[in-house]
Amino acid sequence: MRTQRSLECKWSIIQHNVAKFIGALAVVRDLNKLGSVV
Repeated sequence: MRTQRSLECKWSIIQHNVAKFIGALAVVRDLNKLGSVV
């Protein structure tokens, strides 16, 4: 079983990666609004 600290560390990594994904998704959406093809 994981310690609380271990879970907090993993959760932090997950949140960071989700934020990166959301940022990339926003870029793709903005490009699509401009009529560009990705």
